[in-house]
Amino acid sequence: MTKLTNSLTAKVATTVAALTLLAAPLKADRWHYMIDDRLAEHERILFDGVKNGSISYAELQDLRRGFRFIVKQVSKAKRDGELSVAERDRIRRLQDQFATALFQERNDGQRRW
Repeated sequence: MTKLTNSLTAKVATTVAALTLLAAPLKADRWHYMIDDRLAEHERILFDGVKNGSISYAELQDLRRGFRFIVKQVSKAKRDGELSVAERDRIRRLQDQFATALFQERNDGQRRW
């Protein structure tokens, strides 16, 4: 019985160690996905606003310029394969500012037509 218990304990310990090693990169990468998901959501909202006419052509040009700036900053931050806390916070602030601008432009009463 002791031999079986030791064997089982060793297998569980090995499995836990392997999962811990696999989970570390996943935890580090989750910020990449969260940033990318938020960019995709902003892009969807932007084009929905264009489709339904709540964003005028001039507003679209300004918002696209801001969106491209954020995409460039994300690309620059990801270039080394890691996002530092400072880079993550800066990108989050840029995305928050863009979300605010997008909301204001969609709800300012100016229509495409």
